[in-house]
Amino acid sequence: MDLPHQPFPTHGSKQGRQADRGSSVSRTPVPNKRTQPRSLAVIALALLFTILTPEAVLANGGQVRVANYPIGPYEVTVFTSPVPLQTGIVDVSVLLQRQEDKAIVENAEILLTITPLNGGSPQKYPVTREQATNKLYYAAEFPVDQPGRYRIELAIRAPGGAGSVAFDVTVERAEPTLWGSWWLWGAITITAIPLLWWLFGGPGQRPRITRAAQPTRGKR
Repeated sequence: MDLPHQPFPTHGSKQGRQADRGSSVSRTPVPNKRTQPRSLAVIALALLFTILTPEAVLANGGQVRVANYPIGPYEVTVFTSPVPLQTGIVDVSVLLQRQEDKAIVENAEILLTITPLNGGSPQKYPVTREQATNKLYYAAEFPVDQPGRYRIELAIRAPGGAGSVAFDVTVERAEPTLWGSWWLWGAITITAIPLLWWLFGGPGQRPRITRAAQPTRGKR
C-alpha cells in the first residue's frame, strides 16, 4: 500500500512549530584558540621572574668553609652564601652529623658569633632548623653592612658533646647591578600588568548556541 505523500514540515507550518518546540538548545563551548598561547605565556613569565630574581632567596649550601670538622662524636660542615660573600644578607648553613654513621644530629643548639677583624663589636645569631630551607641543615641569615675581613665562630652543643669551630671570611662590597635598578623593575611591572590581565582577566571561552533537533511523536 502506498502511503500518502507528506511534505517536510517547514518552520512556518504547524508541524514546524511543533518540531521547534520539541527541539532542545545546547550550549557547546567553543575551543579557545588562546589557551595554548596563554599556557606558553605563563611558562615564559615564570622563567622571566626566576631569571630576574636570582638573589631573591638564599638557599642553604654555597661555599664550603669547614668540612667534616670533629666535635666530640660529631662532625660539622659549614657553608656560606652568596658566593662570593658580599654586603647584604649572608647565609651560614651547618650540617651536623654523627661520625660513626653520618646520621643527622637532632636537637642541637648552635650560636654564631661574627666579629669584624678590623675592629668593631661582635654580633651573635642563633643557628636553627627553622631558618633553614633544607631541613637537613641548621642555618642563620643576618646582615653584613660593611666590606672587610670577619671571623665567624660557631658554638655547638648537642646531647653527645659540645665544641666550637671558627674560620675567617672576606666580605666584598656588593656592586649595583642591572637587576637592582628601579627603572628596570618599573618597566617589568608596566609590562607584566597587561600580560597578567590577558592571562587571567581577559575574556574566556564563549559558548556557542546550537540547536539539536529531537524527534517528536506525531498524533495518531
